[in-house]
Formats: sequence, structure tokens, C-alpha cells
Amino acid sequence: MRRLVLVVLCILSPAAAAQERQALPHQVGGVALAAERSAAEERLGPLRCRDSRAGFLVCTVAEAGKQPVPELELFIYENRIVSMSYAEKRPNNAWQLLDGMIQKYGQPALTGVRERDRQGRMHEVFGWKDEKTIYSLRFVWDESSQLSAAISTLWDRDKYRRWESAVGLDKAQ
Repeated sequence: MRRLVLVVLCILSPAAAAQERQALPHQVGGVALAAERSAAEERLGPLRCRDSRAGFLVCTVAEAGKQPVPELELFIYENRIVSMSYAEKRPNNAWQLLDGMIQKYGQPALTGVRERDRQGRMHEVFGWKDEKTIYSLRFVWDESSQLSAAISTLWDRDKYRRWESAVGLDKAQ
């Protein structure tokens, strides 16, 4: 019996516990992915929304000072929150922020995908996923290769698939 206890202690050692990863976030500022728009408004106050060409509403908090995180945007489809995006506090070192995310969530499933926007800025994206959520961290670099923004985005996988199917994106590939 004593050997069995020793084996269990080895399995539960601090080194093994350090390997455990946190669950991906599924809410921002008390608002959960897949929640109804009314639940977001109850928590954040009135939303200012506009239709997007992609077929969903893009909403921001209407009242100044009510945003729980900077530059929060909610993406709503069929009255449910499909995605949320917000600005991270701009880090002094982007790679330290990324390293912290890797420590929390493990190695990203999407690593360093790079693309330029219309303004010439380079976007570099890292992403994690689990059965419910897709979570990305986007670094935006200006023309002089200085970090101009760090943006986190969460998607509800089920609601995102439903939107993709409705607009035909699931057949585009």
C-alpha cells in the first residue's frame, strides 16, 4: 500500500500541476459568449450597433465609462453574441504578453499568421481553441515595425459555425 501512495504523490507533484492549463476565456466583463443581446445590455447598458456586410451586428457600449475593457466590440448574430473583441493594454514587449498566454493556455493552435491591412500595418495572429471557444491574440505592427495594438478576440465555436453556414463561408473552402 505504501508504494501506491508514493506513485500517487509523484503524479500530483508540483511539476505535474504546473503543466495544467487554464480554460480559455468564455466571457469578457461579465458578458458571456452565446448570451442574448439583452443580457449584454443588462450588464453593460445600452449598446450602439451597426449592421456589418458579413451579416451580423457590431456593437459597442453606448455610455462612456461603462466598458469593462478598452475598445470592446460585440458581434451579434441571431440575437446571440458570436464574438467579442477588445484591446489589450499595449505591452512594452509583445513577446512577453504572448509568453504569458502560452503559460496560461498552452501552445497556440494558430501561430504567427501574418497579413497586411489596407493601411499597410502587419497583423500577426496567434490562436487557441477548445471545444467551446476560439481565442486569438492579434499584434498590429505599424510601418516602422513598432507594436501599435494588441487585440484579443473570443468566438463561440457553435454560434460561429452557425453564422458561417448561414452566409455560405463553410462552402467557400
